[in-house]
Amino acid sequence: MDPKTGGVAGILRNLLPVLDQRGITSEIVCFDDPSKAHSETDAGCIIHRIGPSIGRWGKVKGFRRWLDTYATTFEVIVLHGLWLYNGYAYTKWMKADQDRRDHRKPRTWIMPHGMLDPWFQRSPDRRLKALRNLIYWWLIEKRTIASADLLIFTSEAERDKAATTFTDYRPRRTAILPLGVPEPTLHDAPGGWPQDAESTSDHGYLLALGRIDPKKGFHLLPEVWKRLSADIRYRDQLPDLIIAGPGWETDYGLRLKARIDELGLCDRIRTCGMLLGAEKWTALRSCEALIMPSHQENFGLVAAEAMACGTPVLLSNQVDIYQLITHAGGGISDSDTQEGIERMLIRWMDTSTDERLMMKESARKIYLEQFRISNTADRFIRLLEENVA
Repeated sequence: MDPKTGGVAGILRNLLPVLDQRGITSEIVCFDDPSKAHSETDAGCIIHRIGPSIGRWGKVKGFRRWLDTYATTFEVIVLHGLWLYNGYAYTKWMKADQDRRDHRKPRTWIMPHGMLDPWFQRSPDRRLKALRNLIYWWLIEKRTIASADLLIFTSEAERDKAATTFTDYRPRRTAILPLGVPEPTLHDAPGGWPQDAESTSDHGYLLALGRIDPKKGFHLLPEVWKRLSADIRYRDQLPDLIIAGPGWETDYGLRLKARIDELGLCDRIRTCGMLLGAEKWTALRSCEALIMPSHQENFGLVAAEAMACGTPVLLSNQVDIYQLITHAGGGISDSDTQEGIERMLIRWMDTSTDERLMMKESARKIYLEQFRISNTADRFIRLLEENVA
């Protein structure tokens, strides 16, 4: 449940309190170290921390014991993510006891969270990992998928693409559960923005927000800012850029910072760590637009958060909800390449003040109609009614 690990923890923190208000009791079992609880960002429900996990696979010896003790008290167990020990161990536990009739087993739902996207198998930078995943698929994961009662995707595009990644893909049933976010906090962060992240441009700043990881495509941005800042047609209109998120200490993060410095862009591109709570909402409200150059996003929760603030989104066409956003006028989209990002920025700079105001209004309307957390809770309850007798 460490917020630095990505979107799944945030999804649960958003959804579970709303479900609890509607009479759906939930608990979380995670492989966190019990001594490193994140109480300030926990989900407001019982959390079983049974870690720490071992290695990249995330093995925890106590998981089988937890399943024996607690699992049969639940109607549904939702496994989040793939390619890790939790799915393997849970499927093995279910199979080992399948002939016993002295207690019922919970229904099993799986949310892949984009982990069946073909990008992971086709990206040139992931050849060894793709081979590893292929072997793992045939040995383990295809059985995990086939044994689940329900496979839940966050968008139609995610479901469609998942069916193309591996052969012998045979889920029993699938469903769509669009994600949602709560209303933004209305108060600004105490003290405002960190001083080193303040924009000095007359045209404000664009915000890139997320884990500092190659999948997010942040490495495309300095190259585009360098070209546009040298172009006499656009350099005076170009907003500043702030890239915020956890992971700057990684090899990728260090290379990205070094590249910004090498291109002489430290006065135009600023970096800061992970934003949470009021600080995150302040950033999303005060930026001109959110920019998402991602190579793969099954949903893009931060896009929903931006639109909740009435902030337009400039996103690549590899974010699976991009068509919904752009067709409704809440943002601009293009390819996940330097050329595509540059075209998006030029289109943004060419929009008038009135057009930007309309885009902000459309973004907020999309949030209200599509991405409120109450909508996600309603759909989840319908899934329970449809799939649990």
